[in-house]
Amino acid sequence: MMAASPYRLLETGYAHRLGLVVLQVDETIEQEFRRLLAADTALYVTRIASGAELTPESIAAMEARLPAAAALLPPAVRFDAVGYACTSGTTLIGAE
Repeated sequence: MMAASPYRLLETGYAHRLGLVVLQVDETIEQEFRRLLAADTALYVTRIASGAELTPESIAAMEARLPAAAALLPPAVRFDAVGYACTSGTTLIGAE
């Protein structure tokens, strides 16, 4: 059993908090986002199973898994926005 710590964690100090759902196979979007975001913006990332190829069928399957993937983002964080980093998926599924 861990003893209680005399320290208390404070807010991160970030002015903005962005959640991002990223495809399982994506290797670049996180670094690209971090380069584009202002220093006072925190980026939290979760992944969604996407398969090796994007097809209308695999994108439709991802639509059903989006809520579960987003639910894996830290629940204590108050996000300003949560995005889905898949242009093809957003085109087929819709922005909502």
